[in-house]
Parts: sequence; structure tokens; C-alpha cells
Amino acid sequence: MQALQALVALTLALLCAAGRAVAEVPIPDFILICKRTDPQVDQCIKKSVEQLRPHLVRGIPAFNVPSLEPLILPEIRVGESTGIRIRARNVKAFGCSDFKINRLRVDLARNDIEMAITLPKLFILGDYTVDGRVFLLPVRGAGQLTGNMTDCKGDVHLRGTVSKRDGVDYLKYDTLAVRIAVGRGSLHLDNLFGGQQTLGDIVNAAINSNFKAFFGELKPSVERALSQEFLSVANKIVTAVPYEKLFPAS
Repeated sequence: MQALQALVALTLALLCAAGRAVAEVPIPDFILICKRTDPQVDQCIKKSVEQLRPHLVRGIPAFNVPSLEPLILPEIRVGESTGIRIRARNVKAFGCSDFKINRLRVDLARNDIEMAITLPKLFILGDYTVDGRVFLLPVRGAGQLTGNMTDCKGDVHLRGTVSKRDGVDYLKYDTLAVRIAVGRGSLHLDNLFGGQQTLGDIVNAAINSNFKAFFGELKPSVERALSQEFLSVANKIVTAVPYEKLFPAS
């Protein structure tokens, strides 16, 4: 899930692929430059992102692109409609680099980018606290949360505007929306009831039998956090690079 954070990191890489980085950092050989006059610019940018895959695993410091392995989300929550409240912190997601681009559309006239990807498998690890009831049984505790998710899909949509600063055009993204979905998944909470395995197994089974409802509760907070964080990061890059260098005409 978190890993879909990673998906927006791809968008940042994609932006860098079309021009120079902040402070005139030389463009590495592994970044394919895509010109805005190219009639196949969508395919060019897609190829550029694919070339970046191994480098995204460890991150690209020159472009402020974070590592995909692991990606970290400070906090996620499951609300009360499921009967149990789970708060997870320091969540790490593994498997983000194994992405497949299903669709990529670029509309440079509108400063609009859309991308759809699939992540075959994700593993998450974090620290949790829990409070609520399962089968009328009070559940409170804290420990380690682990999760496995398969067939994860993500949609990322950026929309921006170009304005002048000191007589030079710069791009700024006004909105960045992330939408995520998980095909199948499971969660496991360690140390429930002070480590009493039988009761812990009952609660974990109840959670996983209702996994779609739990994910439905989790989804808005994850999407919101990802959207806000990566809108900020994206703008740190594009607002520092003149538009003509970001997307050269020739």
C-alpha cells in the first residue's frame, strides 16, 4: 500500500527525465531526455521511467528522488466503523521497485500527467497500537504489525500551471491525487493480549476475514498522506527548474 508512495516517486523521476536538475547537475546517462515536440512523448517518458527502475531502488539524491526500498509512511489509521481502531507508525513497505506501468498519459499543453501501475506484491512492517472490540471481546495492545498484499494498483494524477518568475516560466503542480487498490491482502498483529496466542489468533482471523472493510478504512488516510507529501516534493523540483529546461522543445 505504502509502497504506492513509490509510484509518485516515479512521477518525480519522470519530470527529471525531460530536463536538467536543480543547480545544473549533469544529466546522468541512465536518464533519457524527452522533448515536448516528440509525437511519441508518452512512450519516451515511459521508457525513461523503465530505465530508471534500478536507480530508483536506491534513490537518486541529485534529483531528491527517494529510495523505493523501503518506503516509509509515518502513520496510518483504521477507523471505528470496523469496530476496532488500529494506529500504525513507522510503516515500511517493501516491493515498490517491482512495478509495471500499465498506462501513462502526458498532456503538456495542460501540464497534466496521469499514470497507472501495478505492484505484484508488497510487504509492510510497522509498530501498532490497537483499541476496540472483536466478537464483543475487548482488544487493546501494542506491538509489531506485518502485512502482505498482492495485485496492488495505483493511479497518480498531477495537474499544474506555468507562471513567470523574474521573467522566466516555471511549472508548479497545484494538485496531485493518488488512488490505490489492493487485490488481496492479510494483516498480522503480534503480541495481542500480552502474547496469548489463542486469543491473538482469533482476533487476527477476524481482521483478515474482514480485510476489505479494513482496507476501505485505511485507504483515505493513505491516499491523503501520499498526495500531500509528494505534491510538496514534486514542487521542490519543478519550481526550481525553468520550464524550458524541464521540457525542452528541441
